[in-house]
Amino acid sequence: LVHDIAYADTDSADIVCFGHTHNHELRYASNTLFMNPGHLKDATHRQRPATYGILTLTDETIRAEIFLLTGKCVDRFTHCR
Repeated sequence: LVHDIAYADTDSADIVCFGHTHNHELRYASNTLFMNPGHLKDATHRQRPATYGILTLTDETIRAEIFLLTGKCVDRFTHCR
């Protein structure tokens, strides 16, 4: 977990959870999942809706999901190990 993705050790990480931008993001690059769950500061902040993330890990899969406060999923990623 890092505040700013610039400080992440992506050479050895399967998953990097980060923040700083308050903008949700799910991205898979170079065998690493990058997950920014967004923000829960207010209902909207910097014209972005509040979002949260759920990361589910099993022996077989990595699943990351981003939700609005209403419970609506706005982004989803699943990777089979």
